[in-house]
Amino acid sequence: MAQEVRGLKRTTVEQYLAIDDACAHKNEFRDGVVYAMGGATDDHGRIAMNLAGAINVHLPDRCDTFQGDMRLKIRAAVDNDYYYPDVLVTCSELDRSKIFREHPTLVIEVLSPSSERIDRGEKFLAYTQITSLTEYVIVAQSVPQIDIFRRSDAWRGASYFIEDQVTFESIGLTMPVSQIYRRVRFGGDLRS
Repeated sequence: MAQEVRGLKRTTVEQYLAIDDACAHKNEFRDGVVYAMGGATDDHGRIAMNLAGAINVHLPDRCDTFQGDMRLKIRAAVDNDYYYPDVLVTCSELDRSKIFREHPTLVIEVLSPSSERIDRGEKFLAYTQITSLTEYVIVAQSVPQIDIFRRSDAWRGASYFIEDQVTFESIGLTMPVSQIYRRVRFGGDLRS
């Protein structure tokens, strides 16, 4: 979960970018405040890698897949906000900045207990305002459940479980949910 960087109140985008570039860890920027990102668990990393790897291999060369290391810029009324989604996909010719993307078609967040409220609330509201975004996916880490929110369904969610196939309509990829959870343990049960 993101924690507010101590001693900072409101700051500018330029100050945020300088702070973020100088830090060993990533920081998000919301409403003029810098938030330090917490570390991820091994299962969080496995899930994000399984998704990013499958998506990246599937996509044509004109598209980019990023796993947790590319800022997503969201234009806001006062300051622009910057997030680091766990997986971000863009195929837009407009997305060519070296340090952020603005026109994703698919954004995926892997939940942790400390990030669930933000991922399902604040980020959901921010991401679904991006005109290019067609799917927002929330992947549980502690149980095998994937929630997909689609613009075509007025952002109503659909849930998928371990025995299901899941389709990412925005990129035309169908895969078993079990593949997303490959090598993830649930109560001692290893998915392989």
